[in-house]
Amino acid sequence: MIKFLSALDFINVSIEEFMVIYRGYRNDSFEELLKKLHTLSLTKDAEGLRYLFNEVEELPNSTTKKIEKILILSCLSSVESENLITQSDLRFVTDYLFGIESWGYYELSILGNLAQYINGETLVSLGREVLRKTDYYYEVVRNRKLVIQLSINIMIRCIESEWFTKAAFFERHIDSLVNVESDMYEKVIFSYVQGYLKFAMGDSGGKQIMQESLEIFKLLKNTRLYKNYLEHFKSIVG
Repeated sequence: MIKFLSALDFINVSIEEFMVIYRGYRNDSFEELLKKLHTLSLTKDAEGLRYLFNEVEELPNSTTKKIEKILILSCLSSVESENLITQSDLRFVTDYLFGIESWGYYELSILGNLAQYINGETLVSLGREVLRKTDYYYEVVRNRKLVIQLSINIMIRCIESEWFTKAAFFERHIDSLVNVESDMYEKVIFSYVQGYLKFAMGDSGGKQIMQESLEIFKLLKNTRLYKNYLEHFKSIVG
């Protein structure tokens, strides 16, 4: 399985591109939390994540508090290679997301960081909700990139489950969203996953597309992405 791209991977987009007021609530504190999670996850600082969890635990009870705790647990689960998120946690998050009328940066980040823990069918349904409810936010670069990243992850899950028709649905939407000039890494990742879809469906040409994408990762000197997708390539091609 390809490691899911984290929504945290896009943390360095300029702040002017995503500091939007959403329902009268400015997400400065949420952005600060994501930055902390990004740093603590990169350094595999389990103790720091637990300290952050305890800090949030001291806040008054609210939906925001519950979601932030679950996000911290998702990072701690990754660092400790142990799933600390319960089915009750996931139901809370998915119920919240299904109830949202207009998705913005906050909701996209939540789903982007928890996607790997969510049931495949539920994830596909949420992905369709994202594509249906985020039209207004596509002009915000940060949000559009999150939609692309999330859709790619869902497309991968569909391929792994051999849901090829569903994978093709997300492929069409991703193709309409990717901007060749500003979405360089997303374009290469998308190309690899398109090759993966072809290969999984029995088209040998998909192997060449994946290999070409790997070569571009090397040229771009993105070691993390190259190793991630090379490992996946070897696991399916042999």
